Amino acid sequence: MLKYKFTTAITLIIIATFVFSGCPLPGPGSDGPDLVPERRPGSQGAEGFCMRDEEGLTIKVRNQGNRDVIENFTTIVEFSPGGPRSESTASMPAGSFSEVKFEIPPGCFNPDCDFTITVDANTDIEETNENNNTVSGICIG
Repeated sequence: MLKYKFTTAITLIIIATFVFSGCPLPGPGSDGPDLVPERRPGSQGAEGFCMRDEEGLTIKVRNQGNRDVIENFTTIVEFSPGGPRSESTASMPAGSFSEVKFEIPPGCFNPDCDFTITVDANTDIEETNENNNTVSGICIG
């Protein structure tokens, strides 16, 4: 019983050290893929996610983690107005990116076109950070 209390106390001290130092706790997902929407080079803010041409909106998805994504996953763009559009995004090695095309719905530009991007929308991929999968974007009309 004393051994159990000692082990528990040491574990709590280690956890407290990580929490109060601001370091993330090590876990099973600390060494894996991390999928994020990526802005145009040199851009900032929500407008940086607007990469469009006559074919529609292109979303750049990067695996900034250190493990490959070996299966396809879903990327959703929710246009406002216009609703959601989803596309399958192919597997990708660590450090690489994919470009995914979306048709911009008629009437989205009112006068601007607002949208939200969510990569790995169905949380099919176990990532090191699930909190950076969704961003807001805008294309100025």
